[in-house]
Amino acid sequence: KYAQGRVFSAELALFGMRTRDEILFSFDPSTSLGSNRNLDALVQRTGIEVTLNARPTSKLSGTFNLTLLDARLLDSDARLPLTPKYTLNAGFAYALPSGLRAELRGRRVGQRLDGNDLPNGQWDALKPYSVFDLRVDYALAPVTFSASLNNLTNSIYTTIAYSGTVYPMPERNFQLGFNL
Repeated sequence: KYAQGRVFSAELALFGMRTRDEILFSFDPSTSLGSNRNLDALVQRTGIEVTLNARPTSKLSGTFNLTLLDARLLDSDARLPLTPKYTLNAGFAYALPSGLRAELRGRRVGQRLDGNDLPNGQWDALKPYSVFDLRVDYALAPVTFSASLNNLTNSIYTTIAYSGTVYPMPERNFQLGFNL
């Protein structure tokens, strides 16, 4: 970790871990019923994560996070389904003295294998996707009101698939809320 007061911080993490009896949800092709099951093989995860945070002024802040991940079954060297090779997140926020705050966030998620793709190569992989969200908050003590516009670019994407059946995520949508 490195920090330069409240203006800038950076973190770097290298990691490796092994998991025994990892729980994996999958569909039984003969019955089409889904269930959670423990994998017989050890799962090895290795990777690197980089996080940067900056606050150049009291009004402007930004964050950036990149994770590179390799998740494999040790007995077959098969990639673990539904785990992306990379994930990128970034966000920028701007605050006004009037109690208004606007934030733009984006994420990019790399290719993932179908949830039932063990061993690998049985199903098409899920395509990488990018999504951007915009949120505006207005603080009027003791309540903070918020309005969010999610999936700004109206991307068509999915985060999960089993045996070639994909589960799409919402198109452009909005949320209104408050916090008391």
